[in-house]
Amino acid sequence: MVLARKVKDPDPEVRQEALEELGDIGSRGDVKTIAAALKDERSSVRRAAAQALKKIGDPRAVEALANGLADDKLPGPGWQTEFVVALESFNDPRAVEPLITALNHPQPKVRRAAASALGKLKNPLSLEPLIIAVKDPDPDVAREAGDALAKLGQPAVPYLLKILESERGYSQNIAAEALGIAGDPVAIPALIEALKEKDSYLQITVAKALARFNDPRVIDPLIEALDESSTAAFFYGVREEAETSLIKMGATAVQPLIEALQSRFGQSRVFIAKMLGQIPDPRSFDPLLQILNDENADVRKAVIYSLAAIDKRRAIESVLPMMDDPDAPTRRVAAETLVKLGWSVKTDADQAKHFAAMGKYADALALGDVGVDALLNLLHDQDDGVRKTVCRVLGRTGNPVVVQSLQRAALEETNPDIQRNIVEALEAAGAPAIPALVMLLESGNWNLVKVVSKCLTGLKWRPESPKQTLLHALATGNADVAVDAAELAPEILTSAMRSNDKGIQSTAATVRLTLENMRVLKELSQGISPRRDEGGTHIVNAVREPNNPRGRALQRLFEHLSTNFANSSFTFDNLPPIDEEFITEIRLMIQKIQLSGGQVPSSEQKMAQSDLLIELVQLGLLVGAEVPDSFRITDKGRDSEIILD
Repeated sequence: MVLARKVKDPDPEVRQEALEELGDIGSRGDVKTIAAALKDERSSVRRAAAQALKKIGDPRAVEALANGLADDKLPGPGWQTEFVVALESFNDPRAVEPLITALNHPQPKVRRAAASALGKLKNPLSLEPLIIAVKDPDPDVAREAGDALAKLGQPAVPYLLKILESERGYSQNIAAEALGIAGDPVAIPALIEALKEKDSYLQITVAKALARFNDPRVIDPLIEALDESSTAAFFYGVREEAETSLIKMGATAVQPLIEALQSRFGQSRVFIAKMLGQIPDPRSFDPLLQILNDENADVRKAVIYSLAAIDKRRAIESVLPMMDDPDAPTRRVAAETLVKLGWSVKTDADQAKHFAAMGKYADALALGDVGVDALLNLLHDQDDGVRKTVCRVLGRTGNPVVVQSLQRAALEETNPDIQRNIVEALEAAGAPAIPALVMLLESGNWNLVKVVSKCLTGLKWRPESPKQTLLHALATGNADVAVDAAELAPEILTSAMRSNDKGIQSTAATVRLTLENMRVLKELSQGISPRRDEGGTHIVNAVREPNNPRGRALQRLFEHLSTNFANSSFTFDNLPPIDEEFITEIRLMIQKIQLSGGQVPSSEQKMAQSDLLIELVQLGLLVGAEVPDSFRITDKGRDSEIILD
């Protein structure tokens, strides 16, 4: 009685506290008193009254709650939600009508609560109102309406199918989800068709819905959704949902997955191989074993995991060779899987492979020759980091056996990158590896010569023969040093000209041109010597004769060039028709003069600049051409020109 009086107290807080206490007590005798508070002027008091009636559970409260919910004149926001929740708790058909009415309430949270309540009541009268609510502008209301329709089951399916096939946007997604929850197989064809839509969110929803049907018809469409090339939605979780769905189907999906494993490639094959491991069925072992050496490393890793999950005993024998895989992560997966399977090491060779696969290179070397062999195999690894690390480890040992093995491996290798790694490993071995590096330098393999030369320089090695000098100079681009050695090893120069390395080719071409120029100059020097060629002496004297007009003009040119040619470059302009060989040789001589800083060495003497320049012009006479009466030479370095006339 005391609490009943407090429900009518002027203070709203007192009224609210009294209603909460009545609800906790649960006395049905107070239902009428509490129901009267549903029309209280304060919304907080009305909510407390609705909660109290829900706790008491007396059916007499249904009518009062329904009437209160329909009263839109009562002030305050959100109190209707508590009325809806209270009506839902009674599971009374009398609550359906007011709840349907609440689906049109202006506040979304009230509409959402009404849709949820109707779903729990599962009354057929709410079917059509809920279908309309699926298109509610508020997504949360629409989703709650879809869930309610799913709980209504088969009667809602035709309506949901119509939405799935004709609507777009979130209402279509809601229909797909509801059809999956409803579980009526009649929806399968429409869901399969919807899986082909370009809307990635719809595809995800459909994949989840199809997973609820343990029906063979859904398997192939779900497998199709695994293919990243089939839809842009691959990146938005469709594939993950398809995987989950297929795994849930268990043994039913195994044979179709095996068939897909044999026909699909790339990442799709990776996903299928993983799934077969998560549905451990003996039928999958041999098909997985057939693709254990797939070109895709991710496939190989997935197969290793799945074989171990399906048959531990057979997996050990199958996985053991994978410790030789060219891919470092795959080797590690194989090694770790073997340990998990309880594999016991039987030979040092297997132990060395295991250490190498796990990246324990020092432990592998400690086993001796078998460890060296295991690490040498890693020189062919696809990972640059692995190759470099292994090279450093091998090189630091300084072991003569290791050095010989590396030397042999460098000669047998055809991949330039791996050759470089091997040679760098030899460099890491230091002085003990110099003989092996020199042998590689002289091997005739120009791919090796360049990297070997660099390593030998780092080891402060000095060539001991003209052949070594020339090879080292060509590889390091030192043309001057190469010229001195080239005459003693001409066959190397010819070979260098045919190298695939552009740098070596260029240096060899420069050396060859220099040698040719020196030969020509030597012959010229011998040809105009007073002791050898009287005619040549007369020609030189004529040029030097001050009363000879042509001689004076030539002398001016020679004096200018003698002073300036070392820092200039020259082109011949407006030359009259003369022998092409004359022009070519003139150009070669000027180039040689510039390169040598003004002096061109010969085997007998260092010729003076003035004599050399005179001989340059005389070259034209010696080859049968005449010096023209007038021609011009432009000195580009000094922006000037000299005219002979």
